[in-house]
Amino acid sequence: MKTVLFLSLFVIGNSFGMEGSSSGVFKASTTTTSVYTTTYPPTTTYPPPTTYPPPTTYPSSVYITKYPPPTTYPSSCPSGWTKYSKTGSCYKILTKKANWDSQRKNCISYGAELASIRSSEEWTWVKGFLTNGGYHSCWLGGSDARVPDSWVWTDGSPVTFTAWGIGEPIRNSGYDCLASAYDYGWLDDPCSYTYRALCKIPAIVD
Repeated sequence: MKTVLFLSLFVIGNSFGMEGSSSGVFKASTTTTSVYTTTYPPTTTYPPPTTYPPPTTYPSSVYITKYPPPTTYPSSCPSGWTKYSKTGSCYKILTKKANWDSQRKNCISYGAELASIRSSEEWTWVKGFLTNGGYHSCWLGGSDARVPDSWVWTDGSPVTFTAWGIGEPIRNSGYDCLASAYDYGWLDDPCSYTYRALCKIPAIVD
């Protein structure tokens, strides 16, 4: 009877995955399952898109002022000045001699400029004005010190009318300032020379 019962339990144990042992105790069979975990790289983080400012809008027309606008002066000249009626400009001779730059500053102190000559008509009038005063050589407002042979007036505008004397300009190095000569032609001289000066208060239309 015991033998039959043991065999029955052995058969049943094997049917349910139970293992026997020398001690006669049945053990449950254990099955180990291996689990493989796939590791993926971390998600790449990208910076936000770059935001650019809108394009600059410029006006359809850009105006560049090359020279300063003319100054408005009263219709009559200050005391001690002489008016050229055709343009309304006023003139004064500084009789004390000085170099070109000093005379330029002296004219500025009167609210004027070292004289520019804009036309043959104006130069004809200026020659008469100098003759009546008994003067010949005097500084005018032209210079080519910045760019040789490119003559400009003290306001930066180009010299478009010229009245060079015979053999002038001689274009020697350092001969960068404009003066009137004894024959009432123009000459280029070193700016360190000392002459009288012709100052001018320009009119609105010159």
